[in-house]
Amino acid sequence: MKFDIEEIEKKHKIIISKGIKLNKQVKDEGHGYKRTLDIIDNMQDIIEGLPEDTKINLDVCIIAGYWLDVGRAFSDTEPEKISASMLTEELQKENYDKKFIKMCNDAIIHHRWNMIPTTIEGQLVKDADKISFIGVERWKECIEKKQRIDLTMKLIGTLRNEMLHFNISKQIYDEKIVDLVQLLYNYIFK
Repeated sequence: MKFDIEEIEKKHKIIISKGIKLNKQVKDEGHGYKRTLDIIDNMQDIIEGLPEDTKINLDVCIIAGYWLDVGRAFSDTEPEKISASMLTEELQKENYDKKFIKMCNDAIIHHRWNMIPTTIEGQLVKDADKISFIGVERWKECIEKKQRIDLTMKLIGTLRNEMLHFNISKQIYDEKIVDLVQLLYNYIFK
């Protein structure tokens, strides 16, 4: 599926800029702006691998990607609800359509590990988010800072087959897991 992310970002510049600003306030090293950029990159890869006839609102996906983790700047308890609520409020201030606002909310609200997205946009956002957990840069940072990654390790075994929704997401996972194994190999044997 072809699309122009720059066009979407220009069209929703005010909302996306607010999401970026809030993301930069997130103190949790596993989330925040750097990870948001990984999520957006993953989203682009997934979208480009979807069939042309896929019915999906790409504007919703991109906006949700930029707002996904802003709630973590305020609380670790149900940050997805905080993110969705804050985005809803900002979209209302900017006079977005109610249906569009609900779609953005739905794309964020069910993205955590144990949740099931209710929309195709939510599935895409969750896939992009979860793929970011096996990103080489994220793991390098964890290793260098000696962060515990016990939970992530437990979830890697189920991530591909039980949590990803699209075949293209699974293909991207397969490519990234090879890079991750190479990184870990290099750390162990160098």
